[in-house]
Amino acid sequence: MCVGFFIGALKEFAERDFLPFVQSTFAAKAKTLAYYENGVNRLLAFERLACERLDAINSDRIAEYIAQRQAASGKRGHSLQVASLNRELQVLRRIFHLAQEWGRVERALPNVKMIPGENHRERVLTPAEEALYFRGASTEARINTPTLPRSAMLPRSCWIAVCAQRSASGFVLRMSPMASSKSTSAKPRTPVAEFR
Repeated sequence: MCVGFFIGALKEFAERDFLPFVQSTFAAKAKTLAYYENGVNRLLAFERLACERLDAINSDRIAEYIAQRQAASGKRGHSLQVASLNRELQVLRRIFHLAQEWGRVERALPNVKMIPGENHRERVLTPAEEALYFRGASTEARINTPTLPRSAMLPRSCWIAVCAQRSASGFVLRMSPMASSKSTSAKPRTPVAEFR
């Protein structure tokens, strides 16, 4: 068992540097704080990862952690969900980024990749809910009301990307590439109602 601190170990960095940083940064956000604390506790429960020097952790050690967590049972005896394991891996990724940023390691740490197959919770609005949303929406959203449900675009993206032109038959909507987005990898998942 990993008792005490080993200089440069994941456990040392997590308990002496990472957790105090998280606790001071997210003191006003109880759920975010609990998310990081739970992730650290899960990571440190795996001795082979906790006692390993940060700069000695490799993809194989992370794969061992993943295999051990997948073999463990989650709530009510069911297998651990991919989403739960990915949240733990995100905490490890954040630990690695901060260790590098703060100069606690001399070499680049491995990339922590998420496990595919995560179920996303998406809910489709009913036409009545959609109408209620647009009644209370901003001018920007109301202008785009005819376009949004059919394009599955977020209001800001739609405002930027859609050009309306008058023609003999009314408005012709032309989609142009998105000029602005949160990031280059942003893929909005907007559930839309079915139209007849």
